[in-house]
Amino acid sequence: MDLKKLIAALQASASNAPLLSTSTYVPPTSDAPDEDRDAARRMIAAFVHWLARGGHTGDAGSPTRKAVLDSILARPDQPEKVIEELGDHVYSTDVAPDQRDFATGYLAPFGEGNLGDDYFKLFVEATGGRTMRDARPTPAEYNRFSDMIDARERGFAQGARDWKKPLAVPNAPTPNLWTGGTQQEWLARFAGYADLLSTLPGALRARIDEYWSFVDAAPSFPHPDVASALVRTYLTIDDAGIQQSVERALRAFPPLVALEGILRNIVDLDASTESAPTVVDVFSDDLDTPILDQMAAAIEGSSREQIAAYTRALKRAQRDGSEHAEALLEALDR
Repeated sequence: MDLKKLIAALQASASNAPLLSTSTYVPPTSDAPDEDRDAARRMIAAFVHWLARGGHTGDAGSPTRKAVLDSILARPDQPEKVIEELGDHVYSTDVAPDQRDFATGYLAPFGEGNLGDDYFKLFVEATGGRTMRDARPTPAEYNRFSDMIDARERGFAQGARDWKKPLAVPNAPTPNLWTGGTQQEWLARFAGYADLLSTLPGALRARIDEYWSFVDAAPSFPHPDVASALVRTYLTIDDAGIQQSVERALRAFPPLVALEGILRNIVDLDASTESAPTVVDVFSDDLDTPILDQMAAAIEGSSREQIAAYTRALKRAQRDGSEHAEALLEALDR
């Protein structure tokens, strides 16, 4: 196949790719895939409702398919059924040509200001729900959601730079950020975030903002108790973004202080997580030899279980290319 034919084939393939698909929103490990699929159908129905209400359904597909798209207005209590009849997909040909650029931008599966983000904020977070399964918009709510999409589309058409400005969640709590206090106050309040990921969506964003404010403030308390509290994040909060923020904070501690916090928890980290090699590698690769020797002495002065767990983590980090782990292992051998 020559280059022009290859490009044409790729373009044809892209044009046939769904703009929306229920499969995007059904986790592969879902414990209730049918419920998740129906939840995704209700979300997709919100966009199809906007298409039909505004006369934006495309006419490049079959008349039968266009009739199904438009039927959503006459079947307000059957949003899942309409999307199922569409094969659980919305294609670019289902959208009027003058709205396809907007649809492509608005239906991106990730990021704020997109269909999924708007829908989740209004029908899960704002209602106190926990997952998309809890979102069951009424016909009146679909209409109000279409009004909101109209506003986004006008902004897009006018070239507004903020047409995808994230929605503010109605009645969302205001974050209670760390604004200063004593080390003991920091420790007491920080301990209250061990259950962070079980927070209902309506309050989750605020609590994450709060949590990050505590993590950012942690290096102002260079004490092993604070370092240990940070390290325990890896035991209680399985979220890569949050763990990376903790890693940055630990790196700002004096090395021996951070080490003490890690040593207190290394046995648990080694036994119940995959994070031990990451945690022992928070240190700079260019620590001076005297510091490395002091770290080695601290490790050797800890319990047999701590020494074994820390050494295992260092060796795993070394295999992953950690220069710090290699240097500290050499110090332990001296």
